[in-house]
Amino acid sequence: MILKQDEMILHVFTVILNRWKKFATLLPNYWLAETPEALAPRRLGRQSAERGADF
Repeated sequence: MILKQDEMILHVFTVILNRWKKFATLLPNYWLAETPEALAPRRLGRQSAERGADF
Protein backbone atom coordinates (compact mmCIF):
# COMPACT_ATOMS: atom_id res chain seq x y z
CA MET A 1 0.00 0.00 0.00
CA ILE A 2 2.77 2.46 0.92
CA LEU A 3 4.66 1.62 -2.26
CA LYS A 4 1.65 2.56 -4.40
CA GLN A 5 1.34 5.89 -2.58
CA ASP A 6 5.03 6.62 -3.10
CA GLU A 7 4.75 5.82 -6.80
CA MET A 8 1.73 8.10 -7.10
CA ILE A 9 3.49 10.97 -5.33
CA LEU A 10 6.54 10.53 -7.57
CA HIS A 11 4.33 10.51 -10.67
CA VAL A 12 2.51 13.68 -9.63
CA PHE A 13 5.81 15.41 -8.84
CA THR A 14 7.21 14.38 -12.25
CA VAL A 15 4.16 15.72 -14.08
CA ILE A 16 4.32 19.03 -12.21
CA LEU A 17 8.05 19.36 -12.89
CA ASN A 18 7.63 18.68 -16.61
CA ARG A 19 4.84 21.24 -16.91
CA TRP A 20 6.92 23.80 -15.00
CA LYS A 21 9.82 23.24 -17.43
CA LYS A 22 7.51 23.80 -20.41
CA PHE A 23 6.21 27.02 -18.85
CA ALA A 24 9.69 28.27 -17.90
CA THR A 25 10.99 27.88 -21.46
CA LEU A 26 8.34 30.35 -22.64
CA LEU A 27 9.53 33.10 -20.29
CA PRO A 28 12.01 35.73 -21.44
CA ASN A 29 15.44 35.74 -19.82
CA TYR A 30 14.76 38.90 -17.80
CA TRP A 31 11.40 37.89 -16.31
CA LEU A 32 12.64 37.73 -12.73
CA ALA A 33 11.21 40.83 -11.02
CA GLU A 34 13.08 43.56 -12.86
CA THR A 35 11.29 46.82 -13.43
CA PRO A 36 11.62 48.84 -16.66
CA GLU A 37 13.65 51.41 -14.70
CA ALA A 38 16.18 48.74 -13.78
CA LEU A 39 16.47 47.63 -17.40
CA ALA A 40 16.98 51.16 -18.82
CA PRO A 41 20.75 51.43 -18.10
CA ARG A 42 21.33 48.10 -19.83
CA ARG A 43 19.45 49.28 -22.91
CA LEU A 44 21.44 52.51 -23.00
CA GLY A 45 24.71 50.60 -22.64
CA ARG A 46 23.77 48.24 -25.44
CA GLN A 47 22.81 51.12 -27.73
CA SER A 48 26.14 52.83 -27.06
CA ALA A 49 28.00 49.61 -27.79
CA GLU A 50 26.11 49.17 -31.06
CA ARG A 51 27.14 52.68 -32.14
CA GLY A 52 30.74 51.94 -31.26
CA ALA A 53 31.07 54.56 -28.54
CA ASP A 54 34.29 54.61 -26.54
CA PHE A 55 34.07 54.69 -22.78
